[in-house]
Amino acid sequence: MHTRSKLLLGALTAALVLGAAVGSASARRIQLSDQTFRAIWNPLVFSNAAESIEVRCAVTLEGSFHSKTLSKVNEQLVGYVTSAKVAEAGCAGGRARALTETLPWHIRYESFAGTLPIITSISVRLVGASFLVEVFGVSCLYATEAGHPARGQIRINGSNVATELTALETPAIPKHAGSFLCPPEGVFRGTTTSLTSQSGGSITVTLVQ
Repeated sequence: MHTRSKLLLGALTAALVLGAAVGSASARRIQLSDQTFRAIWNPLVFSNAAESIEVRCAVTLEGSFHSKTLSKVNEQLVGYVTSAKVAEAGCAGGRARALTETLPWHIRYESFAGTLPIITSISVRLVGASFLVEVFGVSCLYATEAGHPARGQIRINGSNVATELTALETPAIPKHAGSFLCPPEGVFRGTTTSLTSQSGGSITVTLVQ
């Protein structure tokens, strides 16, 4: 009986330790070295599903996160895009313009990839972004929303530095206004040529309790 009690006590202790370890891992948060960011694409591509339309423009987005420490909670509002610049004159395949009057755009946390404690990428969603795309000589209005956000993946290297932001092609972004010549939906494609803080420094990403 004494041996059995010792075994039960040992099993209980192991379960408590394991539970504490799991709880500790799940409680970890993401820590950033800087709250601000500047993401530059040259170009960022907007196209329809068939890729028969492709508008390519240099785009710069700037914004900030609410805190240097972010909880890993799906759909949590973690920051805003506060500036969106499109080099309209240099666009190829058409023209595009960000509707800056709709700023700020919401950045929501989606998920991370990697094996704790190492994170290799973070996925985010952009909600509320509105932009005009000119194709076939007509203007088409597209806007991201909760059910159809623009999604991006931030890649993190072995030195914990956020190196680039890639626009993911799903889900498609619906048309909100425009003639029948406008594609009913479209997608963004492209990877940043530069991803830094607004002061120009690199952004490191680590895990903290």
